[in-house]
Amino acid sequence: MPCCCSSNVKAIYTIGCIFLTLWCIGLLQGIYAASVTGQLKPVSNAISNAALWGILVYGAKTRNRTAILVWMIFSIIGVVFLLLFVLTIILCLMFFGAVLATKLQGFGIAGGAVTVVALVIIGFLSGIATFSIWIIVVANRARREILEDGEMLPISQPYEQKGGPGGFQSQKGEPGASYEMDGLINAGDQPPPYEKT
Repeated sequence: MPCCCSSNVKAIYTIGCIFLTLWCIGLLQGIYAASVTGQLKPVSNAISNAALWGILVYGAKTRNRTAILVWMIFSIIGVVFLLLFVLTIILCLMFFGAVLATKLQGFGIAGGAVTVVALVIIGFLSGIATFSIWIIVVANRARREILEDGEMLPISQPYEQKGGPGGFQSQKGEPGASYEMDGLINAGDQPPPYEKT
């Protein structure tokens, strides 16, 4: 459980609210930039990220495991692309670093400076990826926490009405009523196996 909150659900709700707020601020900046430059890419980027973090906030607030799972899937895709980008930078630095350093020396830029800048970028992006993976792990723990706290669908198992031509009704005569609603089992217990009489 994260140290900032009493539960994983509260932790992802807090993290989601922080990033949702930041992306809403980014959206305002993108709208201003679009009005000045005419480019809509910052606006669409901010809207998509704000919507993504909004899904996480909604899932944590309503304790909806499916919404958290949707956020996790999109976040995992984003982390994979980020790690591929970092790997591409590393490979380019390994194979083309000497050539790039030689070319930049003609402009008065030392080859070591290129390596230092590339390592700073790699470290920064790796830190973002690590933090994203940590949030995904906390979100997965929150899903498990919600399940353990009792987010269960009503157990519904029809059984035949005695003497009828195969019609299904509960003992109280309500079609589709569950064992829990009839008081035959306690919440969380397994229903009795269905037996056709």
